[in-house]
Amino acid sequence: EIARAILIGDGREVDDEDKIDEEHIRPIAHEDDFYAHKFTLAENISAQDAVEAILRQRPNLKGSGTPTMFTTEGFLIDLILTKNKMSRRLYNSEEELARVLRVAAIVPVEVMETQTDLLAILVNLNDYTVGADQGGSIAMFDDFDIDYNQYKYLIETRISGALTKFKSALVIRRAAGTLVTPAVPTFVPATGVVTIPAVTGVIYKNADTGTTLTAGAQPAIAAGATIEVEAVPAANYFFPHNFDADWEFTRPV
Repeated sequence: EIARAILIGDGREVDDEDKIDEEHIRPIAHEDDFYAHKFTLAENISAQDAVEAILRQRPNLKGSGTPTMFTTEGFLIDLILTKNKMSRRLYNSEEELARVLRVAAIVPVEVMETQTDLLAILVNLNDYTVGADQGGSIAMFDDFDIDYNQYKYLIETRISGALTKFKSALVIRRAAGTLVTPAVPTFVPATGVVTIPAVTGVIYKNADTGTTLTAGAQPAIAAGATIEVEAVPAANYFFPHNFDADWEFTRPV
């Protein structure tokens, strides 16, 4: 609960009696710009371009030492599965990706998935100061609740926390857009004809030439030839995490 409150807030409504006051434990994701530098990636940005964009924002991070990257499992998978034009993965492990991003480690945080536009937070938590009343004393209570026939326990403490160093975090968000899932093109091996589906928000391209393919049947490829079709999101659209958006078709000899 405390870790969640520090990163993104506890997620409760502001009028909930159990709400952790964000003026007392200030979430990094919503911290003032003086302490947390925020930037937004385009909604249709590719995983590789996202890596470059994050690296180019690193001069705005003024925190101590090397930060940790807290992110969603989906965004991490997108980055890990990035491939070059030879269909070879660019990063063979999380550690290799972490070195490229210049972070100490990459930590998937499940609760970050509740923030639909929040992709990652880069921060060294040494720059987040947590204080407590009376030296951090903890009070414990227990009692029997006759109404529910339950024995209840309560552990209570009082703490506060906030970033205490200028620009000590990077908060990375995705621009608002529409989620769209590409349809898979159809291929008839006997004729070598690929048919491109019409899907709003999806652009299909020949991955080898970069040319855009219009919806409908394409010119037949020669016997023994191969065509790779790649789908990219149009402006204001984005694909689901961990979605394979390129397909290779070969006409037999």
